[in-house]
Amino acid sequence: MELQRFIFLISYLLAVLPGQTLGQCELFYTSTSYSVPENSPPFTPIATGVYFTPSMPECEARVISASPGPVSAFYAKPDDATLYTGSDSDITLNYEETPVQRVIVEVWNTSDTSHTTKDTATFTVNVIDVNDPPEFINLPNAANTINANEDVAIGTSIYNVVVADEDNDFIRYSILSQYPGGGGNKFTINPSTGVVTTTGFLQADSPDDVSAYTLTIRASDGPLAITETMTIKISKSFDEAPTFDRNLYIGEVDEDASFLTAVTWQGVNPKDEISDRDDGDVFTYSLSGADSSSFTVGTDGVIKTLDDFDLDGGGSDTFNFVLVATDKGSNTGTTSIRILINPVNEYPPEFDSVSYDTEITENGAYGAVVLGFDITDKDADDTVTLTILNGDDASPNNKFGTSGKSLITNGILDYEAVTVASDIYILTVQAEDSGGRTSTAVVSVKVLGINEFTPTFPEGSSIYVYVPEDKAVGSLIYATNTKDDDRLDDGLMVHEILSSSPTSGMNIFDIGVADGDITLKSALDYEMVQTYTLRCKVRDSGSPERFSVANVIIRVLDVNDNPPTLTPSVFSVTVKEDDTAGTLLAAFNIDDPDSDDTTSFEFTLEAASDGTAAVNPPGVSLFQFDLPSETLELSNPITLDPGDEYQYPDTYELIVNIADEPGGNTATATVYVQVDPVNDFDPVFESQPTDPDRKSVV
Repeated sequence: MELQRFIFLISYLLAVLPGQTLGQCELFYTSTSYSVPENSPPFTPIATGVYFTPSMPECEARVISASPGPVSAFYAKPDDATLYTGSDSDITLNYEETPVQRVIVEVWNTSDTSHTTKDTATFTVNVIDVNDPPEFINLPNAANTINANEDVAIGTSIYNVVVADEDNDFIRYSILSQYPGGGGNKFTINPSTGVVTTTGFLQADSPDDVSAYTLTIRASDGPLAITETMTIKISKSFDEAPTFDRNLYIGEVDEDASFLTAVTWQGVNPKDEISDRDDGDVFTYSLSGADSSSFTVGTDGVIKTLDDFDLDGGGSDTFNFVLVATDKGSNTGTTSIRILINPVNEYPPEFDSVSYDTEITENGAYGAVVLGFDITDKDADDTVTLTILNGDDASPNNKFGTSGKSLITNGILDYEAVTVASDIYILTVQAEDSGGRTSTAVVSVKVLGINEFTPTFPEGSSIYVYVPEDKAVGSLIYATNTKDDDRLDDGLMVHEILSSSPTSGMNIFDIGVADGDITLKSALDYEMVQTYTLRCKVRDSGSPERFSVANVIIRVLDVNDNPPTLTPSVFSVTVKEDDTAGTLLAAFNIDDPDSDDTTSFEFTLEAASDGTAAVNPPGVSLFQFDLPSETLELSNPITLDPGDEYQYPDTYELIVNIADEPGGNTATATVYVQVDPVNDFDPVFESQPTDPDRKSVV
């Protein structure tokens, strides 16, 4: 290559330098024959390795000829004369049309208006054969719509797809996709001929409701493939039969319905639930079946009566027949019809009596039948509902209710809680039928009690009562307050004393027959009996009798009601004047029936019999009591001599009071004290010998 460039340069210099014609342009290609594949895209390089006149920017290259052309199929780059395929993508080299092109490229000096400074190069371009893609001939086909009827048979040919291939290659057809495709593909294409046929039923109405299908068609010659879409419009026809949503419709008509009364339906009118997948279809209606003669149907599908229906006269209450719907295509659909004849309420219910008297015992079971009614209604198969209008006790709950044709308890009746007069409930009971017709009856229900409660002593089976022994005869000593929750005779109590321990209590105590109060009918004496046990009984007047027994234990309380006694009560005592303190004067023998009073007594000394104080001189006591031994003693000697410091009387009358308690009962003792003198001094002479004792003369 370098050698060629060198030869080109030497040739150029030999040609130019002698005449200094620097404007001459020169062009040289390394070959006279080039190749390029057919259908190459624009600006595909064809001729390379070009030598262009150097240092002459005013020289430009261009294609001036192509045979058989066109010239625009080629392009020479102006600044270096490289040859390319043309810039127009619509003009390509085609081997099947022109396998060889003769091309002339010219290079010229753009400053030379005479075009004398130019050079050309001629060479051959060989078009290389490549596999051309196939081409659809009749797709897309917007001008000619492809139509198909919805009722065409499976396997019907719809369209023939045609494809051309310049290479005359064998073409293979296929369907890449079908839209919509739900429910399975509806079409297929012959892989060799391109004929499109149906493989399923076409349905322009519901449930498919498809008015057109879009198919993507593929054509392949092996290496290359092309795709295109085609649209098939589906034409509608009235080919579907009408259908009802249900197999059975139930309607109703009153037995006294007038002529041509429309049937009332349980739910939906059958004419409102008919459908046909053929859009725009209309229907006509008819009836069939043995019972259909009693009814008619209009063009609007409304079923009406033709007869009167008398159930009370024994007429049928049910009619069955068939409703037929026919569409524009003479297709039919059917459903079953059942008409029920409703009885009409003409008569009120009737009790067999306008008043009733009945009784019921308390404590019966909840829902117990109080009274069953015989109620009739001339209307066939009518139902009756009972209601208590008034007379029931609404506090705290109604006492009665109803069930079917019976009056029942609405709980457990309690005779003791009945508040109505004479224990009789007077109830107004209403019977109402299904048509709202009513009648009433009066029911008197007397509640009977039973002896269900046992009379009782509230304090239990052992009752303790404490009574002082000086309680007045006739006094109440205990109120038993016995209780029986039954009413009337069942609650009427009778009391009695069954026994007493000791038995004397039967004469000491009495009990009220009605109220059970225990009273004292004889005096009590603690010193005789301290405790009485009365066996008391209370019974009711019911049948069978109920009773309770209790022990009333009466404790007699001691009372200081007896004075103490003395044996003896008069004492005569002689003492000597020289007897010392503690000398016994009198020992009292005291007795007191009150047991608590025997432990200690209170002693007081009133006065001496001569009127002088027992204490003389003041502050000096001559007498004293020894309480433990219950004795009277000297507390000081009683001196009689004039020469003594104190001279006392020689006789005393002492009044002793003995009490069983402070301020209590007392006993009195009288103590006479005689004081004898004692010869306790020797005689002394004054003027003559004398004896100091009693002035005796010695």
